[in-house]
Amino acid sequence: MRLRNGTELRKVFEYICPFDGKGRLKPEGERRTLLASNANLPLEIQEKAFVMASVQGEGSPQLVQVSYNAAMIAADEPSKIKLLEGTKTKLLHRPTAVGAKRAAEMLAWFVEDFGAPCIFLTLDHFTAPAFKSKDCAEPHGSSGLTPAHARAILEEAMAVMKPAFGAEAAVSREEFQAYVNYLVGDAFGEYRRDFLAAVELSRPAWAMIDTGNLPVVLNFATSKEIAHAVRADFDNQDVMVEAELSATGSSGDEEAYEALGKKELEAFIARTVLFATFTQADGIAYEIGMKHAAKQDEKHEPDIAKLEATQRALLLEVGRYIPFAQHGGTGAAKLARGLVGKNNINTQYLVDGANFLADHVEKSVAGIRAGDKSACGTGVYNGMVIPQAKRCVEKLKETGTYGIVPELLKVIGAPGTVAAPTGTRHVGEGTE
Repeated sequence: MRLRNGTELRKVFEYICPFDGKGRLKPEGERRTLLASNANLPLEIQEKAFVMASVQGEGSPQLVQVSYNAAMIAADEPSKIKLLEGTKTKLLHRPTAVGAKRAAEMLAWFVEDFGAPCIFLTLDHFTAPAFKSKDCAEPHGSSGLTPAHARAILEEAMAVMKPAFGAEAAVSREEFQAYVNYLVGDAFGEYRRDFLAAVELSRPAWAMIDTGNLPVVLNFATSKEIAHAVRADFDNQDVMVEAELSATGSSGDEEAYEALGKKELEAFIARTVLFATFTQADGIAYEIGMKHAAKQDEKHEPDIAKLEATQRALLLEVGRYIPFAQHGGTGAAKLARGLVGKNNINTQYLVDGANFLADHVEKSVAGIRAGDKSACGTGVYNGMVIPQAKRCVEKLKETGTYGIVPELLKVIGAPGTVAAPTGTRHVGEGTE
């Protein structure tokens, strides 16, 4: 068994596309969404739980995600994890890339251990550095793009955007220079190298460029530049690249989501089609009312009208199926099955695992304090696997993909014994 690749993932998405060739929505009972489960530390707990869930019954497809933050933690990046005083890491490659590869290799082990034939690795929320005009008024380093390259991609974006964005595509001379300084600067250079190195070393089936919080011109330019670099600089035609037109909010945000009126929706659709065409993204994210890190009693209604109209237009006008990635899936009041191509779940798993741990500590605190091995041993960690695996099964059933692996194998073929894209069970080789 091996991890599946991006080419195979494209075939799966094309197979479960919720529209027919004329843009008509398929009956609700025929619509399906792929579950994307975020793996955090301890990776051996969550990745094991997700793979175990995917082999229940006849088997289910699943995307297992590693975020920018999780990859850095997996590689013991000092800015993300506390190290014992006097300890330094001595990695041969960028920490983010090493962490992503470690996560991929561990996932490949579980795929092999449990015989899971339809698991895909994805990179999630590789978030670009924040942009502030004041901070970028002057250059901050020069390890990003060259000034000429930065100016060229910004000018191209502004020219392409003008028909759909009007005045928003025209920026002042000062703001334009601030954009150039951002792209040339060290922070963006580090981000770009982190993303490209993680894609190169871990070989995911899907990877997300998270730039939705940037000014729209900068978002257009950045998304296209990085997506192009994956294809041209690294000759990677396999990975599906997700671009984010507008960012999902976070729990506790004061700004409430508001549905668009008819003219506003038409304008949004035109802009989204333009964004997908310009960036050549394979997947897309935009705001539909979700919130990241939603609490247990916090539920958000998805804007299904916006989602359906936009996804139909993307299919018909761009000429290919571009699945929508729903972020903040934990807090969705319901899953718009099919219209959501990929449903990301993170917080719910963390809550399930932490609640098991809290219950164990409450019940066993005396034994823990007394040094009782049975209260402190590996059972604590093994026990966290089961509630997360059960939740994963529940989420797979919600998507409509539970048990469809035999059906998908007719589309993408059996995995065979070809080596996983991550290579052997050793870290070290790869490109900076």
